[in-house]
Amino acid sequence: MKNILIIGAGKSSSYLIKYLLDKKEKIRGVFVTHGHLDHIGAFPYIIDQLGYPPVYSGLLTKWMIDKRNSEFPHLEKLQYNVVEAGQRITIGNGMKVKVFNVTHSIPDALGFSFETEHGNIIFAGDTKLEHINGVPVEREFEAYGKLESATQKNLLFLSDSTNSEQPGWSKNEGDIIENIITLIGDSKSRVFLGTFASQITRITAIMEGAHKHNKKVVLEGRSMKTNVDICIKSGRWTPPKGLLISADEARNMAPDKLVYLLTGSQGEEFAALMRISTRKHPKIRFTSRDTVILSSSVIPGNDKAVRKLKDNLSRHDLRIVQYQTSDIHASGHGNQDELFWIQKTINPKFFMLLTQGENSYEPFFVK
Repeated sequence: MKNILIIGAGKSSSYLIKYLLDKKEKIRGVFVTHGHLDHIGAFPYIIDQLGYPPVYSGLLTKWMIDKRNSEFPHLEKLQYNVVEAGQRITIGNGMKVKVFNVTHSIPDALGFSFETEHGNIIFAGDTKLEHINGVPVEREFEAYGKLESATQKNLLFLSDSTNSEQPGWSKNEGDIIENIITLIGDSKSRVFLGTFASQITRITAIMEGAHKHNKKVVLEGRSMKTNVDICIKSGRWTPPKGLLISADEARNMAPDKLVYLLTGSQGEEFAALMRISTRKHPKIRFTSRDTVILSSSVIPGNDKAVRKLKDNLSRHDLRIVQYQTSDIHASGHGNQDELFWIQKTINPKFFMLLTQGENSYEPFFVK
């Protein structure tokens, strides 16, 4: 074996770590598709053991890795190669790598096509497609249509999707955002939005929508504040002047001018939404005029906690909008027809997919 390329660093088995440690002099780089914790969470635990190989990622992903590593002061500064979609780069061993855009629930999501003598090995990470009635938009054709090479055919396509067993096409994130912004604009009192702090694309778009409706935004929850702060500092999003205010400042605002973005949609005991629902938050109290939007699906295992949260919210006699009855949440993972479209477009010899609850890749489609 000449070279080792690592794709992501979300979680690692002891067997895999031992394997890499025994061959760390052959590691040529760590390629990171996006900044979600299940793709970067293991960095502070393994990167020093691996000898600090170079990291290839988008700009926002770099900032999120650095934020994660900042909690581990013993780590050295990482060697980054910040890349963008459309580039064809050369890594340390002389291998050419194409970088392409991937649609997901976070900005700067990227895929990588590794050009080998046997054919291209393409890794998209977590992906879905933006589409109109089952027809992908132009930028999806642009991303995947250029991966077929006249001289090097695509050998293997690797992708993640927890919705691979769902038929058809997934909901568009843009439609979900539009629905939420409409709810915010129509509200005559305060709106509280509970969603995953990792849904950065949704969060920043909703804040822009709130601004267009002349409303102010309050951020509550550590991860929510952290991710928005990273977006701002990295230059990936600039808030309109005066949009973000504190919970203290909100006390002096008209209720119909306020939107709260909160952590805790999974019923976490100490998250902002649960603490407000149990009257334990020091600065925020619900009223019967408020609207709570739960813009996230229930993660398996969190059912009981989410039911408890909804019960607590109901006791405030406020309006609750849920994804089961309103189109206010879309997964960042594509359904079957989206994956088949990608397979058909790039035409790989083999297609392997990581699905929900699995620890390794399993064959999904083999040509």
